[in-house]
Amino acid sequence: MASNKAPLTIVIANKRYSSWSMRPWLALRVAAGRNGFEEILCNLNQKQETPLQNTTGTQTIHPFSEVSKYSPTRKVPVLIDRRFATSENDEIHVWESIAILIHIADTFPEANLFPKDVADKALCLSIVSEMHAGFMALRQNLGVHTVGKGRRHGVEALQKPEVRSDIRRIGEMWTYLRSRALAKDPEAGPFLFGHFTIADAMYAPVSFRFTVYDDESLSSLDDYPLAKQYVRDIQATEVVQEWVEAAKTEPEETFLDHYEKLID
Repeated sequence: MASNKAPLTIVIANKRYSSWSMRPWLALRVAAGRNGFEEILCNLNQKQETPLQNTTGTQTIHPFSEVSKYSPTRKVPVLIDRRFATSENDEIHVWESIAILIHIADTFPEANLFPKDVADKALCLSIVSEMHAGFMALRQNLGVHTVGKGRRHGVEALQKPEVRSDIRRIGEMWTYLRSRALAKDPEAGPFLFGHFTIADAMYAPVSFRFTVYDDESLSSLDDYPLAKQYVRDIQATEVVQEWVEAAKTEPEETFLDHYEKLID
């Protein structure tokens, strides 16, 4: 198909807050590379009616109403894949983070976003689905913020029994997966299955619940040293750092009070 449109476009929301946007963006960035896709950023702050520029003038931030042009649900994220189209009507639109992750993994097999081992792949899909449907106490009490620190809020929120229950499950899960990967290969990489998979894309935003709201030593994970190390390793990953640095350039007009009030 002859077209001047990018072969892949991902429509996302604020990098400061949108964990569901972050997940497929990370997978796409790993699979397609820095220049392999177009990004359309829409502002969750619906007071915005006209496009804004970020603080470095390198990105346009669109009003959230623009999402309806791309997504039948009028929500983000959504991926538009034109690589297989023979006409503009053949564009593939994929919404819901988990569906986008699976589509990227399926259509970029060389990126190895699924573990190769059948048992590992089944485990990977299970924990991705678990994140998609679960950990509601953690999500409701510790909103994602990729830039700030919310230690005062975290002192109380991290001690709630329902939050502690979610942390325990996450600590156990990450410990099991890292132990399993290292048992298979002592030289395995720092990710949940050794190399970066859709599981890491799914759980990377969870790591911010610890670095934003916990103390510097991540003491809520003291019983899970491998999980604690995973938090540090996933946040040191180049693609995660790229997302964070971009989040820092979003202007104050995009800030949301209900997230910012959690920050010290």
